[in-house]
Amino acid sequence: MSGQTVALLGAGVMAREIAPHLRRSFRLRWFNRTAARIPAVPGDAVCDSAREAAVGADVVLSLVGDDEAAAAVWDGELGALAGLRPGALALECSTVSAARIDAWAGACAQAGVMAVDCPLTGGRERAREGTLIGLAGGEGESLAAAGPVLSCFTERVIAFGPAGAGTRYKLVHNLAAGIALAGVAEALSLARAQGLDEALVLSVLGEYGWAARAASYMGEFTVGGRDFGDVGCSAANLAKDLAYATAGTRPGAGSAAHRLLAAVDDGARADMAAAVRSPLLDPPFDRRTT
Repeated sequence: MSGQTVALLGAGVMAREIAPHLRRSFRLRWFNRTAARIPAVPGDAVCDSAREAAVGADVVLSLVGDDEAAAAVWDGELGALAGLRPGALALECSTVSAARIDAWAGACAQAGVMAVDCPLTGGRERAREGTLIGLAGGEGESLAAAGPVLSCFTERVIAFGPAGAGTRYKLVHNLAAGIALAGVAEALSLARAQGLDEALVLSVLGEYGWAARAASYMGEFTVGGRDFGDVGCSAANLAKDLAYATAGTRPGAGSAAHRLLAAVDDGARADMAAAVRSPLLDPPFDRRTT
């Protein structure tokens, strides 16, 4: 253990998966708005506010769901920036909007703390294994300071530029993922209408198609029997990211994919692969389609 302290903000799936990796090298101070979600682990300090968690911490790492949650844990009198000492490191690993990350970076500069945004990709299993990919925005001393923390749970960290650049790339990354999933859902709708064997279609798309990764992933559920409730990345979270990515842009493939994913959950938590259940075609393909 390094002797340094990390304040972890958030207790969702990803935060809970990376916590054991952090714990091997750092003392943990933990805050979540719903305290009951924080696992009880001897030696961890569970705090009543993000500010309390940040007091005395060398690094504050946030991994929460959206802009609203990020603002709640960083900003205001009870936010982490109110407790973090000047010169410490603020590390935002949540996937938030470009506007939110810019506001956060500005607040960090005003507070005199180093700022690195590093949203993550790889899903729950890679989080559990400690082999996530970090998509970083930060330079120089700040990025170097983040290295020992990020190395606990990442296989690779790719730097895209100054603070905010990692988040901007993550929105590009997830926009491509959402469009690919929506495209495979539409292709399967056509395949069914044409009377083709779904398992074979997914097999060939997964091996030779341009959207091979999306087809293979979707096949785990539609052919392989994996339950849509076994969530790697939820449809709701990906829909949120697509909304951030396409904000202020003209309607296009990203907007269509957002509509598809936003319609999937119906209030229930489902994996993003459940997009296959809600193709957008209106009217749907029929066997007369050529």
